Amino acid sequence: MYNKHIMNEEEIPDSEDQKAQQKRWKEEADQLKKDLKKRPKQVQVRKVPIKFGGLAKTKKPPSSGPSPMDSDERDAFLRRQLGL
Repeated sequence: MYNKHIMNEEEIPDSEDQKAQQKRWKEEADQLKKDLKKRPKQVQVRKVPIKFGGLAKTKKPPSSGPSPMDSDERDAFLRRQLGL
C-alpha cells in the first residue's frame, strides 16, 4: 500500500489566486510579444562563391611580338615535315 498525500487547506490554492496568477502570466506573455516585435531583426548574410566541378580556366599570357619564324619559313618547315 502507498501513502496518499492529502493537502491541507493551506496548500490548496484559491481560485482567486489562480485567476490572478493566470492574468499576470497572460500580461507578461503579451508584454514579451510586444518586446520581441520591437526588437531589431538581424540577418546574417554569408556570401560564398559558387563553384561547379572541373578545372578553373587559366588565362594564357598574350603572345609578345611576331613569332620567331616568318610565314615563309613556317611554310617551308611544314612542307618538309609533311614530305612535300
